[in-house]
Amino acid sequence: MCNVHLLRELHGIFELTKQEWAQEMADFLLKVKNQKETGELDAKKLSTCIENVKLKGEESNPIRPKEKNTSAADRSKVWHVIS
Repeated sequence: MCNVHLLRELHGIFELTKQEWAQEMADFLLKVKNQKETGELDAKKLSTCIENVKLKGEESNPIRPKEKNTSAADRSKVWHVIS
């Protein structure tokens, strides 16, 4: 995904959910682009910044445990109980 599309997605996330991390990530990407163009890119500072934004995003959207998939054998047991 190119940065333009990523920025568009982040803007949509922010507009729909008001989760600040999305706007912060968009600002971060624009800052990196600007610093790269001006030759002022500082990888250490950027690394710390992106980790902070990433943590905010993960806190706002925790990973949910996967639901157990039922196998065909499990479904047939349920069918026998019902019939």
